[in-house]
Amino acid sequence: MDITLLKEYMELRGLTLEQFAHALGVKKSYICSRIKYPERLSNQDILAMADLLNLRPYEITNVFFPEEAIFSLSHLKKTSFF
Repeated sequence: MDITLLKEYMELRGLTLEQFAHALGVKKSYICSRIKYPERLSNQDILAMADLLNLRPYEITNVFFPEEAIFSLSHLKKTSFF
């Protein structure tokens, strides 16, 4: 899990960690433990968090499965347009 990106999405949505946990119907300690041990996240946890943060599919991948996210600009070459 990309913790920094998760926190950025929470901040963009105007949510503190406490508000995020409350909106999910769990305690703050539950969220903290899932952040510390992301392998404990269930599919339901991921879907609930993604829904609350209104994440798009690629954003879900980037946040929760960053090792699966494939995005590179290395194939692009500098070209002159003139």
